[in-house]
Order: sequence, then structure tokens, then C-alpha cells
Amino acid sequence: MKNDKLDEWLRSGAEQTENDSIPPDIQSRLQLVYDAIEQGQTGQGIRENLSRDPQEEQAAAVPDTMEVQPVVKRKSRNMLRYGMTAAAMLIGIGGTLGSGYFSADMAHTLKQLPGVPAVYQLTSHLGWVTADERESEPDPLSIEQQGVTMTMESVVYDGRKVYLELKQQHDTQKQPVQDVEIYINGKSAASAKEQGRIQAQHHSERTDQYRLYLNLDPQVLFGLPDGIVSNEPSDIELSQMPAQLNMQIRVSLKQNPNSPFIYNVNVQKQAQTARYILKKKASLSENLAVRTVEADVTPATTYVDLKIDGFDKWHHRYEGGGVHFILLDALNRPYHPLADSGEPATPHMEYSSLPDDAGDLTLIPYTFNLEPISRKYPVPIKNEPTDDHPIELDMGTTGKVKIMERTSTDNEITLRIQPGEAYQAYMVAYSLWYGDQKMHEARGRPAQIIPDSAHAGQYLITYDKTKLKPGDRLCYYVSNMRYLGEIPLTRVTK
Repeated sequence: MKNDKLDEWLRSGAEQTENDSIPPDIQSRLQLVYDAIEQGQTGQGIRENLSRDPQEEQAAAVPDTMEVQPVVKRKSRNMLRYGMTAAAMLIGIGGTLGSGYFSADMAHTLKQLPGVPAVYQLTSHLGWVTADERESEPDPLSIEQQGVTMTMESVVYDGRKVYLELKQQHDTQKQPVQDVEIYINGKSAASAKEQGRIQAQHHSERTDQYRLYLNLDPQVLFGLPDGIVSNEPSDIELSQMPAQLNMQIRVSLKQNPNSPFIYNVNVQKQAQTARYILKKKASLSENLAVRTVEADVTPATTYVDLKIDGFDKWHHRYEGGGVHFILLDALNRPYHPLADSGEPATPHMEYSSLPDDAGDLTLIPYTFNLEPISRKYPVPIKNEPTDDHPIELDMGTTGKVKIMERTSTDNEITLRIQPGEAYQAYMVAYSLWYGDQKMHEARGRPAQIIPDSAHAGQYLITYDKTKLKPGDRLCYYVSNMRYLGEIPLTRVTK
């Protein structure tokens, strides 16, 4: 999707004059670097060459029979500026020749200066990389205060979202996270609390792990007044989003919200890693036809947009009915949307980023449009299940499942299950939950669903045991839902 106002604004902003060409004296210094490297000189030798005065060398090369008149020339302010720029560039080059590596701060600063593109062409030609171009995870950022150590383990920005991984370690009393906020140029661009995204994925006695997907406010990203860009990030193309951001990330705790952990980071927009389109025409039940599918994968998120014909008639027929989509990769790993939006006939979904080995994909649409939606039952566990004696459950139209094994540690409970079909795995897994004796609470939703590499066609479901209370038991839903078919997607070259 495209935002025309933003596109017009970007075009107008792009009409800027290029930097002046690099003056000859600076070009000569850069040429020294080229020549020295081609000759295989050491870093020390290159630095010595850079310290020599080209004008003195030129005078020394003139035959004695010629009289050289001194030339006094006032340098313009531009030349002085170029000279200072060149000095910074050349000192930077000389100081980093031995390492073949520029720091992120140096890269960010030098790229703003005139003439530096030539330096970066040089480094690219030689195979050197800068810290902001190297594909590697940054060192974790840790802050300790009031008995809590908060570590920012990963920050990934793809243009629309920021994906964060946080590890919280506490000495004594557990202190839950109240909010994670992102500020850009002093303005709030995202709040985990407002977006309802604060939930620890893994617990232990002393450690909590958080994975957060935060939408960035486009108005703040572009520093523009209301009305220039859509408030809906999915309406803006990834290519239009800023290439890099300086952001401040504030993590506040419930017990002490006024003393947040503060991280100042510079992030580069991560390139799209894969794109998928409709593999072949997909006709679903209820006379629904999939017209187009576009899926863009970034290191932070997978974005999927569809167009479905016949949806309006179907929607009116089943008042209040909606369609949801499970994503299944080539290895039968299931993904459920992190968020969805858009019109029913043109839904937009967001999933976690896909691994490199995802292969071709399949979208599985399903719907709850009949009453009753679900009924609750306790799982009849007389003895622990085994491969020879599994517990078999009939979940109605959700599917049938066998519980093959249940294991437990201090922090987790793991079920090994075998669904009737791979596409049913996600809904079957989420139909198994832990609640109290009266099944009033579903405290134990699955924290993770992954294929079991040791048993073909089976899945491992983990539950956070620290959330459960004494007496909680395993329960399941029998739901009246329908799978509407399969939508095959194939990966295309970018």
C-alpha cells in the first residue's frame, strides 16, 4: 500500500543539490591510499605517506634549472572546510587501516561530511565494512540499578516495527516490567503498555525474558504534523521509511516507574530478506476466492496482505463472523498473527520473522461463525501418557489429537502431541490449557509450539509453570470452527 502524501513529500525533499566535487588536494590524498594499498604497503607506511605535503613533493621534483616562485593563495572557507573534512577522514583511515573496521559512531559521523562517499567507495572496494553495515548482533547493553540488571539483548528496526529482546535479572523480589517506551527526537514513538505487548515469554526464579514487537508512530518517525502520513504503519511502504534512527529506549518497572532503565541506540533499517506471492489460484469454501497475496519478510516481522473476493456476501450471511489466518512453513512450523488490521476483504497480518529455512509457505484460513463456539472439558489423566498409551482427545471441528507424553521441570511443563493434520497443530495446541478446578481461568496458555525433530508429525508445547497455582489442571476446548482451505505461497527473488 502507498501513502500518496508521503510520496509527494519525499519527492520534494529529494530535490537537493549534490555536494561539491572533492578538491584536487584531497583527491591526491585519497589517491595515496589507493596506490599504497595496491602496492601492499603496511598501515604504518600508508600513514607516513599521508603525512607528507604534496606541494613540497611537487617542488622537489622540479629540475634545478627552473626557478620556482612561491605562490601565496588565500583558501576559501569551502576549501578550509574541505581541508578539515579531509583531515578527519584521513586520520580516521590512517587510524583504522590496521583493523579494517570503522566504528558505528565514526561511520555515522563521516557519512554526513563532504567527500566521504569516495572513502566509502574505497572501503567497499577493498571489502572493508563499517559497524553499521556489518551483519552482526551488537554487544548486549546492561544496566544495573536497585538490585535489577536489565539487558537489551537485541534491537531490530525494519522501518515499521522495532523488535526487542530484554533479559531482566533480579536479586531478590521480582519486579515486573510496566512499560517499554521508544522516544525519537524527544517524542514518544511507541509504548508497549499502550500496544498491550508486555508479557514475559520465559520465567525462572531470578530471570525473565521479554520479546516485544512495537509499532512506531509514522508521524514521529518523519517529524511531521498530522495528516501528512497515515497513522497506520501498514499503509506506508517499507522503502519510504527512514534508513536509520537515533532512539532512546526506556524500560520502567511497576515498583519504581519514575526511574527507568535508559538506552540510547542508533539503529539501521534492516533490509527485507524475502518476498512471497500467491503460488497458484486459491479457491476456498463458501465461494471465497483469493485474488492476491503479498508477503514481505524482514528481520523483525513478516507482513502479509491479501485480497479476497466474495467476502462481503459471506460476511453478511454469517453475521459477525471473521476469518483468521495461521501461517505454516515448509517444515510445518505454525505461526499465529502478532496483529491484524484492515478491511475483512483486504486483511493485513503481521507474524514473527521467518527463519532462513522456512521455504514455501501456506496460509490456513479458519473461522468461528457458528454457535456454540466452544465448550470446556478437563483432560482425563488417570496415568501419564506414553507412546504405547497416549491420551486421545476429540476437539470437534478443531481436530483430533493424541497426547503422547508430559514432562515437567521447575519452570516448564511440556506436552508432546500428535495432531490429526499438520495444519491443525496450532489450534489444537491452543485448545489445550491449564485452569483451576472449575475451569474458570486459563492461566496456562502455551508459551511455545514447535515441531518435534525426534518424532515426525508431532509437536512440543511448553507451558510456563510459574504462572500456575496448586490444583490447576490440564483442560481442553471442543470448538465449532471451520478451516476454509489452503493458500499456497511461493518465495520470489527480490
